[in-house]
Amino acid sequence: AALQCFSNTDELINYFLNPNKKSFILNNSIAMVDPNQPQLCIEFQNLINHLWTGPVKSYYAPRTFKKIVGKIDSLFENFEANDAKDFVNFIIMRLHEELNFVDSSFCNKSNILPPTFPINQYNWNQVFQSYLFDFQMNYNSIISTYFYGTTQGEFECQNCKKNLFVMGQNIPNIKYSYESYFFINFPLDEVRKFILSNQMLYMKYINYGINPNNEVSLFDCFIYHQKEEIIFGYCDRCGNTNTELISRTKLFTLPIYLIILLNRGKGIEFNIKINFPEYLDTNQLAMNPNGQYILYGVVKHFGDNSSSGHFAAYCRSPIDNSWYFYNDAIVTPINEAEKSTIQENGLTYILFYKKYTN
Repeated sequence: AALQCFSNTDELINYFLNPNKKSFILNNSIAMVDPNQPQLCIEFQNLINHLWTGPVKSYYAPRTFKKIVGKIDSLFENFEANDAKDFVNFIIMRLHEELNFVDSSFCNKSNILPPTFPINQYNWNQVFQSYLFDFQMNYNSIISTYFYGTTQGEFECQNCKKNLFVMGQNIPNIKYSYESYFFINFPLDEVRKFILSNQMLYMKYINYGINPNNEVSLFDCFIYHQKEEIIFGYCDRCGNTNTELISRTKLFTLPIYLIILLNRGKGIEFNIKINFPEYLDTNQLAMNPNGQYILYGVVKHFGDNSSSGHFAAYCRSPIDNSWYFYNDAIVTPINEAEKSTIQENGLTYILFYKKYTN
């Protein structure tokens, strides 16, 4: 199911079908270090070729691909049931690792220069420029180009804030940090509890006749993800060893392809319904929004509990823009009248969005 969503990602199709990339893929970074190590990107290229250039109305069983996956990660070595989220994490990390090439020629060609100033952790622009330099020096793959976004971490010492206010000093009080992500993980049980504890959000659900114990919206998952938290720790400015800190994690930039994982757990949260839009407006979701996103892949779970069941996928074809239901070897077209089944059938596990351009 996850592979069907990846194989309907147009940039991956174009990359792995491009004959000019064949030598590059064969001589990936893992192969250059140790050619005897198992290499995923070669088998992923074979998979894409079989799916997009093979006989029409045929199926392909990726046995060699499965064997290579098991050699790289013993979690997938046998045929026990595993979480689709773990597999997505494995695929995207391994492809990036194998296709990541950063050397001096790349840095010189890209005019990558280090910051020329001492980094002030309370100046977000300086901190971000330093992060950006480190990122460019270490990340250069098709995965980092299209799937990586950035979060902005903020820590605000309440002791410093009070002291600066009393002294009347207008000094920046928020300490910044930046990190990369290649998917966003929403723990549905925590989202549910967050909605129940927030009177405004809770009343919104009640007014729409929705029970947030059983059903949450994707938009509110983003609100939860960027909520404030109170923690206690050391502040290097005031020297207080157990001061109250306000911690925030904000979406700073969004990738071209946005993967959203839904952590369902095993209790009441397993059956929570998630309402997700076909078109996702990011103007209120990130500090540097990337416009509108369109849904193109959904991994679904069918079954009574988290320890058993079956994964299948709905995907929008980049060729004809039509939806199809991928259930192992059976592929079923989904017409406009049946599109509601994408939302309603099964439990939503993973969402694939891409930046929408007319």
